[in-house]
Amino acid sequence: MPADHSRHPLPSPDLVSDDPLDSELLNIEETPALKLAQDLEIDRDLSRERREELEYYTFERTVDEVDDEELERSGFLYTVRTVIRWGHTRRSDDRSETTVITLWRKKR
Repeated sequence: MPADHSRHPLPSPDLVSDDPLDSELLNIEETPALKLAQDLEIDRDLSRERREELEYYTFERTVDEVDDEELERSGFLYTVRTVIRWGHTRRSDDRSETTVITLWRKKR
């Protein structure tokens, strides 16, 4: 895995042997940011202030479905959506989110 774990990078096509729509490396259910930091073993490097900031953040990543013809035409490009949410989970009016769209090419 690349050195910058904090961005939870998209995996190399060489690492995805299954269908990208089902890949656990590409698709990540909504997960608290602190849990991701623990999974990536970078949580011990976080200051108390940074931990408190991340307490109200979640991260989710999904691959958009695409039909076989479009997939062939695009050269096996998939659209990957990363959604980052923040704010108090109990008050929906205090919750915000942003979506980052990235293209990922499947190895043929």
